[in-house]
Amino acid sequence: ERRQVLVEFNATHQAWQQDLLVHQLFEQQAQQQPQALALVCGDERVTYADLNERSNQVADVLLSLGIAPDDRVAICVERSVEMVVGLLGILKAGGAYVPLDPGYPPERLRYMLEDSAPVAVLVQRTTRDLLGALAVPMLDLQSVNRAAEARHDRV
Repeated sequence: ERRQVLVEFNATHQAWQQDLLVHQLFEQQAQQQPQALALVCGDERVTYADLNERSNQVADVLLSLGIAPDDRVAICVERSVEMVVGLLGILKAGGAYVPLDPGYPPERLRYMLEDSAPVAVLVQRTTRDLLGALAVPMLDLQSVNRAAEARHDRV
């Protein structure tokens, strides 16, 4: 019975395409099932199409800042939809993300920023003040998405 539960019922092996990156696999899924539910966080529900569009907006802003392949981009946000949007956006721009937990003491966050030398930092309104003044661009994820929505509405 133990074997049946652990092995036979758990036959979840899936062959993945080995030549695609995480964000490319995500984009494939977004194309195949755009209206499927991709993310649930509290009361917020996000489809693959919406998550893809929002992460593309973040990637576009990062690319406009000159993010190059493998540049580090720090992200200091609460666990939320914006966190997933930001992580996907960084990957789509070709960057590598440096996660900064907003629960860390300010000294630890400053050390991590100095040590990782990111070229930009993604934040939320609630986490912006934790980092103090920075010599690199600091982008509020909520503002990036609202600005993109406003541009989209005018077209």
